[in-house]
Amino acid sequence: MLALERVYGDGPPRAWLLFLEGAGAALLGSLGALFLFPDQSGVVSIFLCAIVSLDSIQRQLDWNKQLIVDEGRRAAEVNGIVTGRVLALFAGQVAGYSGLVLFLQVATIQTAFAYQLGDFADMQYPAMVFPAITSVLVHNLGVLSLFFVLSLLFSHGGALLAVAWNASVWGVVFGWLARSWSADGGPSLIEAYVRVILGVLPHMALEASGYVFAGFAGVFLGKGLARYELSSGNWESLFRTVTIMLVIAALLVGAGAVWEGLFARSMVTFLAG
Repeated sequence: MLALERVYGDGPPRAWLLFLEGAGAALLGSLGALFLFPDQSGVVSIFLCAIVSLDSIQRQLDWNKQLIVDEGRRAAEVNGIVTGRVLALFAGQVAGYSGLVLFLQVATIQTAFAYQLGDFADMQYPAMVFPAITSVLVHNLGVLSLFFVLSLLFSHGGALLAVAWNASVWGVVFGWLARSWSADGGPSLIEAYVRVILGVLPHMALEASGYVFAGFAGVFLGKGLARYELSSGNWESLFRTVTIMLVIAALLVGAGAVWEGLFARSMVTFLAG
């Protein structure tokens, strides 16, 4: 967006700015989609949300290359910073979608965000059921693979599309669970939302971190395929970086699956008390 380019100047935006950008993109994208495509707005909003941040993520990638290639900074350190900033963008998108769902009319939510709600449309927060570890792990590894492939094929545009989709699902579902719980005799709306977030925050943070690592592994590999000759000496370093990022991603989603399978139910029960 031109307005953001003026605000950010020549450098990459920091985490707090990306959080605000993500929240604004989710809100504006959803409202614009509701106005233009009311019955498909949940899906259309994802593309609008992703498009907004293309320039911001390109700035992060340029900064990443400058520090690692030109200035010799450690790749692990720089990649960790960039991953944290993308997670801030993701958190903002989650907050934006949730904020909208907390205050939209129920019928509008059920129509506009039917794809995001799925089976959660009829589920109550205190009675949430979490799948077994193996089921969660298989699903999460599938999502992780999708992040990697989309990012490999469509660079950071694919990564942003995957991030926005995941943020829309979690943001809509969290807002919906809080709203239905509050309306059914639970705590106040804001308190209900905070409790819902706390109940899923540990495995959500692990999974989201893993997805972002996988997405940027795909971005780096895709850019290498486009930039380097097969005889280039850069391949060994690139493959090592991509492999490490994918291993970290798999370990993170694995840890998230273990937490969700063993501890999430108890966490929800405690917070719903």
